[in-house]
Amino acid sequence: MAGQSGVAEKISAAIDALDAARGGRVLITGGPTCEDIDAVRFITNRSTGRMGIETALAAKELGLAPLLIMGPGAAVVPDAIACVRVRSAAEMLAAVEAGFHWCDYLVMTAAVADYTPLEYTDKKLKKSEGELVIRLKRTADILLTISSRPERGAKKIAGFSLDASMNLAEGRRKLESKNLDLIAVNSVSAFAAESSTVVLITRGGVEKEINSTGKRDIAKEILSQLIS
Repeated sequence: MAGQSGVAEKISAAIDALDAARGGRVLITGGPTCEDIDAVRFITNRSTGRMGIETALAAKELGLAPLLIMGPGAAVVPDAIACVRVRSAAEMLAAVEAGFHWCDYLVMTAAVADYTPLEYTDKKLKKSEGELVIRLKRTADILLTISSRPERGAKKIAGFSLDASMNLAEGRRKLESKNLDLIAVNSVSAFAAESSTVVLITRGGVEKEINSTGKRDIAKEILSQLIS
């Protein structure tokens, strides 16, 4: 089972290696998390990590300094992007906590698991007769945890709200309950698509629909809204 040890050190080393950008510093999460059941099995989702990568590339194009915290997604992170790899929701939280002091903007594109196995074994579970019941416990809500920190200050935070369909009411609820500056509402079809439709909702109540455009363009719009 992947531990959390060393995540803070990796974040610190990545920050030290980054050049300061006049436009601001962006901490980005991307990809899924993997929640281990035993030595060979785990729970995950279909997120590729592409949105996180495109957000990091968009940040560079806008003159910002991005640092990507990436779960085990299938998308390949370009060498030009500073990236710290994590595996579980707990590791992703530890990485975000370690880097939050550094950033001006936090953009959470990652599809973080809501649940993780209550128990883990470092051996392979043996097959037996009958059913196997796996008990799950809630993972920490990273956005809520981070947005509630005293050092939040003037930092701007954006998140995503994913549902079976475009659920704007749920997006508005999450925007308020998690104390975000912006939320991007999309549907499950966005997971595997090269392009997608999202609705951006800001704390000021502005709602902007972006139709079937590339993920880079969506990322630029999100960052532009945060900067402005």
